[in-house]
Amino acid sequence: TVTAYDPVAMHEAQRVFALQREAYLRQPYPSYEERRANLDKLERILRAGRELFAQHGYAGATMNDVATRAGVSKGALYFHVGSKNGLLNEVFGADFNGWIDEAFDQDPVEPSAPFSDRLVGIYARLVALMCAAPDLTRIYMADAGAGEGRDRAVDAMDNLLGRTTALLDQAKERGELRPEVDGRSLAYNLWALYFVEQHRWLLDHPNAPDADPTPEIEALRRAVTQQFDEYVKLNKKIPPASLTSIAGNDDAGR
Repeated sequence: TVTAYDPVAMHEAQRVFALQREAYLRQPYPSYEERRANLDKLERILRAGRELFAQHGYAGATMNDVATRAGVSKGALYFHVGSKNGLLNEVFGADFNGWIDEAFDQDPVEPSAPFSDRLVGIYARLVALMCAAPDLTRIYMADAGAGEGRDRAVDAMDNLLGRTTALLDQAKERGELRPEVDGRSLAYNLWALYFVEQHRWLLDHPNAPDADPTPEIEALRRAVTQQFDEYVKLNKKIPPASLTSIAGNDDAGR
């Protein structure tokens, strides 16, 4: 059914919208103290959510328990995170961004080192950080990134892909990668390998939060080497001799 255009009704709707917008703009900007108080509440909420998810799992943690532990009202809790799924995505986003920043900013490999060495060092550190919190990592991998608040989780993923792409673009500028290599696509492939290896480690270590992740890091290195091997096979512009170089390299990092 097509509703006929009503200029009077349209004018009235525009007038009401203008009044509402004017009333909104007249509201005082929150003071520093108010903004600091809201940020403090959010930090307490995320800390409480993180602790309860780790202790009871996603299904076992309740919003009532989160509000109680955070010392906030349920209204404030829902105002800040929207829902339990929104809370999970907020906690995941905060944790994962922190892990990414630590892995990249505290990279033990010299900036002048080959990009493959830096890449393996960064992702190995990221694997180790997530392996140190296996209970939360399992929840993140199973439930984060969907539903309300998923943008927070997506932003964290984009952070990792963006920083990895920047590293690959630097490698192209230094002549370590061919100019035609799509850094973003290669970053996605590396993320997929990381995700698979992290999932495999969690399956192999169901009750070992302090387990040494070194064997899995070695598996990640082998997987990265295999991925480059496949890339060389598919790209006709790369000399076949590169395959021999990769296959005969005993240094997994390289």
